[in-house]
Amino acid sequence: MKGLKRMKIYSSLPKMTHPIEQGLRELSKEYNTPYKELVSHFREIDELNRQLGYESNRERQQESLNDLINKLRVEKENREYEEFPKEYNIESESSIVEKVIERARVHGQKAKEARELLESLSGEEQGMRDQLTWFSEMYWKEYDKVAGSTEKLTCPMCGAVGRDIKVIIDTNKQIDEVEGNPIFARRYICKKCGYKWDDDTY
Repeated sequence: MKGLKRMKIYSSLPKMTHPIEQGLRELSKEYNTPYKELVSHFREIDELNRQLGYESNRERQQESLNDLINKLRVEKENREYEEFPKEYNIESESSIVEKVIERARVHGQKAKEARELLESLSGEEQGMRDQLTWFSEMYWKEYDKVAGSTEKLTCPMCGAVGRDIKVIIDTNKQIDEVEGNPIFARRYICKKCGYKWDDDTY
């Protein structure tokens, strides 16, 4: 009797549109559920939506299909949750997350210490280099003062002069020594063309 009543209700509903039928067939494949069973579920949902006041058949059927999709998705998620290994729970997952975070912090701290060590070594090296060239810079400053040369430095390649010529101390070329402190030669670099040449004083 109950089945007969359901058939009467379904017979009073309009036929499904082609997009709805196509959608139900795709759902049947996706969720591995018989097509007729999905049609039955769809009809039940569609009847409820009709009672709720959906007048447009096309819009109501589309809404009913969406409701069915959500229902199938929830049922699938519930099944997957029940089939999930019991030993893998939220507590164990939280423990793994904590270990991952702790590992990241340890590695990050090591990277920070390595960077700070590198920076300190670079600073010490720069200090040693400054100390190494300090006497040479003082030497050449006094040399120019005594020699009294007024000739401007000129790049032999492009003819640039003055501020376009950078003066550096060439620590690879020692020209003198004062009580164990080396005096290095000068070297010039043109800022315009990049040409480099040695001081020909020595």
